[in-house]
Amino acid sequence: MSPTDPPAPWPRRTRRRRAAVAATSALLGALAWFGAVPPASAHVSLVQAVPLGDGSTGLTFELDHGCEQGEGTTGLDLTAAAGVTYLSADGPDGWAAVVSPTSVRWDGPAVPDGERVRFDLRAEVVGVPGDTVHLPVVQRCEQDAAYAWVDTDPASSTPAPSLVLTGAVISGATQPEPTGAGPLGVALTVAVAGLGLGAVGAVAASGRRSG
Repeated sequence: MSPTDPPAPWPRRTRRRRAAVAATSALLGALAWFGAVPPASAHVSLVQAVPLGDGSTGLTFELDHGCEQGEGTTGLDLTAAAGVTYLSADGPDGWAAVVSPTSVRWDGPAVPDGERVRFDLRAEVVGVPGDTVHLPVVQRCEQDAAYAWVDTDPASSTPAPSLVLTGAVISGATQPEPTGAGPLGVALTVAVAGLGLGAVGAVAASGRRSG
């Protein structure tokens, strides 16, 4: 083949293989971006945080394992992190929640080992975007056993559920106030002032013509 000859096309099988590899890489990248998979060792995880439009955020926790010896789970005790205020809570059918600003206690009939259930919570969140808050939880079991998911190290065997703060989940009342007028603010101020002066000049001119 001479230097001026076009390169030979990839064989069809090679093109298919390259396309499959690219699709797999894209899928893995999407999973990493959305953080859809909770830590494998966690029994209680925070799986969703949704702004509710009223300054509060809906938090959904998932229980994905029972206790040792196949015992069921009969309760969860959740503690608030600094800057988090609990407002209301709901749980699986038959479960009841007692809510205070700093804690939630869920109690109910035993959830069998291996059955996934979700617990919903409404909270106000104050903080700085990018910070991580940890929400320690104690899982109570039949026969009075309990497991504390309270470690702030995500690599721990007992990690606490955690939330990375974003501007969307932080309560509207706690958004940082502007520290000064930027270029846009200055431009708007000047424009409004100019309109005001123009209106004053028009009134004065009209007065002179009337006189």
